[in-house]
Amino acid sequence: MRAKSVPSSVTTLSQLRAVIENVPPIGAELAQACHYDSVALAHYLGCSPRQLQRVFAKFGLSPGRWLFVHRLLVELRQLEHLYDSGKFESIKRTAIELGYRQPEHFNRNFKKVFGISPKTFLAERESIMKRLGMAPPPR
Repeated sequence: MRAKSVPSSVTTLSQLRAVIENVPPIGAELAQACHYDSVALAHYLGCSPRQLQRVFAKFGLSPGRWLFVHRLLVELRQLEHLYDSGKFESIKRTAIELGYRQPEHFNRNFKKVFGISPKTFLAERESIMKRLGMAPPPR
């Protein structure tokens, strides 16, 4: 059973090796299509969860961690989109819209991956992006 939105270029473990370190769009599309579930990812790739763990271990990560980071990257983009479009109300409201039952969980996950809170990120986003060598957001 293949997820319909997964890039057709990723169908084997060897192709996955090329995608593991790939930052979106391919990595994020694959993670989203498998609903951020490592068992679904293994099933999609036609391997066992244990085989998938071995492939990821070569890169120093677990499938779960890779999926977790990609989920947070998608959520970061959604947060930015809401903020830039003027639809942002609060971190709490955004967390609920992203599917979190407890907004504190979103804050904790965000800080665990990015090292700062979502509120701090939004306040200092332009300077953070410049430090990372990324283009600042349009005004």
